[in-house]
Amino acid sequence: MQVYAALWDEAGTYLIARKRCFNNWWGDHSAPVLAVEAVALLCKITANAAGVSPPFPDVDWDSARNCLRGAWLAANGLREKDAAYIGAAQALGLAYQNACTDSPSCDAVTDKAMEGAGHLLRVKFGPSSSRTKTGESLESKIKGAGSDPLQWNAACVEADTLARDMWEWARQKPLSIVNQAGQWALPGGRLNPGESPEQAARREFSEETGFAVENPADFLRDLDIELKDPGGNAFQLVRFKSTAALDGIVDVINRAIRSRVGANRPNASAVCDWEIASVQRIDRSQLTHYLGVHQPLAPQTIEEGAYVSAKLAYPPKPGPPYPTTRDDTWPRRESQAIGWYGQMATYLQTSP
Repeated sequence: MQVYAALWDEAGTYLIARKRCFNNWWGDHSAPVLAVEAVALLCKITANAAGVSPPFPDVDWDSARNCLRGAWLAANGLREKDAAYIGAAQALGLAYQNACTDSPSCDAVTDKAMEGAGHLLRVKFGPSSSRTKTGESLESKIKGAGSDPLQWNAACVEADTLARDMWEWARQKPLSIVNQAGQWALPGGRLNPGESPEQAARREFSEETGFAVENPADFLRDLDIELKDPGGNAFQLVRFKSTAALDGIVDVINRAIRSRVGANRPNASAVCDWEIASVQRIDRSQLTHYLGVHQPLAPQTIEEGAYVSAKLAYPPKPGPPYPTTRDDTWPRRESQAIGWYGQMATYLQTSP
């Protein structure tokens, strides 16, 4: 079942999201990249604590926590598709939990993060791959570094090298067409086994926006209802009420999901499924003017989608191959349907 998260505030304004059209930063790719990047950050934090000279600049626990959170959420998504990723998700979850304590242990967090990253590398690339071997070498350096600044410096160099390699790997992944490309939507996705709709809605919101709505004291669930479309297909709508005004939250999310300078990936490491181009707040009375109302796509976007659908490079080089005419119909696929959003908008406008 699909679950959607609606967020509103005391003023009666709602957060809505404009979908991206194309993306290659999905959990399948972001999990190993973010895990290795988290290890690289943690190595520098630990090296600084060990007294490396000169110290590594621009590293802090907040950055490491955000990276760990994104890696953990992405790995959790992978474990629902393939049980081989369970160990990675568990290790990254423990690393993130420890990192969120008042006095996180550099050694404990780094060890668990490396365990999770190594697991992802083995499953993703195989035990004999060069990336897996580099991960094993890095893990050995981390375990043997102790409190020696020089040993930690060597670990940092290897971690940075692996992180750059992983990002290059992810950067070369082909684009895919986002569901409901270019349309107004609510954050949402599939209900995982063992999850309640509320848990799924909170998780999906965080994965897509990089903004956590996990604290019930700040984001109280005040609606949880199953809806059905005219064909009898069920989907779940979960609403959370924010104690803070949405304008500040909108600003935070838009900074998180904007593209990094010179990189086709989200600005914030906490975004592990980059489906959203922007968010805005609108009055409750305006919901049906946005959600479920088709937003025309530019001819160039439709053309690019035809090439993406055909797994061809865009912009195209002169001459063949060309996508077939049928590929131009991708905006009319079932995955691009927006009827559910219209139903949710109507319900939210009339519900208490």
